[in-house]
Amino acid sequence: MEKDKEIPIKEIGKFFDKDSEGYLINPASKEKITDEWKPVVQDIVEEYKSHYGENLHSVYIRGSVAKGDAVVGISDVDTFAYVTLKQQDIKTDWTNSFEKKILLKYPFAQGIELSVNSIENAHDNKILILQSACVYGEDLNKKMPKVKVGKETMGHVYVFAKNLAWFDGWLVRPPTPEQIKKTCTWLMKRFLRTGIELTMEQRGLYTRDLYPSYKVFSECYPEKEVEMKEVLYLALNPSDDLDIIKRIRNTFGVWIEEQTKSYSKT
Repeated sequence: MEKDKEIPIKEIGKFFDKDSEGYLINPASKEKITDEWKPVVQDIVEEYKSHYGENLHSVYIRGSVAKGDAVVGISDVDTFAYVTLKQQDIKTDWTNSFEKKILLKYPFAQGIELSVNSIENAHDNKILILQSACVYGEDLNKKMPKVKVGKETMGHVYVFAKNLAWFDGWLVRPPTPEQIKKTCTWLMKRFLRTGIELTMEQRGLYTRDLYPSYKVFSECYPEKEVEMKEVLYLALNPSDDLDIIKRIRNTFGVWIEEQTKSYSKT
């Protein structure tokens, strides 16, 4: 089997722009989705429609695809939908098989994320909505209040300890190399996004992009630059070596967790 091609670290990604009053400007829009990615998005929308029918309220795309700067072989297609059902009544048993199917059809996508929530919970996800493009249904962006960089734009710092605990529990099960790589990517992205949240009140910058998250964190914590650069590399080039992932979790992860203890939503 051909070895995966190494993805180099490049200065890709941006911080969110702000308006004259300091409120974040949504960088995503349906019009920015490029022709190459439109068929993927349309297939995903049709799949949501086939499972939820008249209960489907809206579908969103976020990340590089929605901002028009997706990179073949690197970018994921991150989507989420809202339905007019109670959360406990939402069935998502179809998502895993569909993710595999769509990746076979569009191998240039690094991954697919599908998420379905009750419209009742939409306000809890306002930060997510405010950086996403509505590609089907009613656009909730028009109903969401504007936000500035600060506690409202933080989320990972509050759950980083839970992320580590989940990883520790996941290790109990014997994972396959493919599962290890997938979890490696998931965990490293959380390191990066928690890292930049540690700098938000100081720097006033917001992004979900990986390179600028690494960059601004390293400027604020230069003594941790080497460790975060390894995290960035593994987010792009996930390893199936559990010893490497556990080492980072038990060293750098412990340090980040300690920093997050001073953060509270209130």
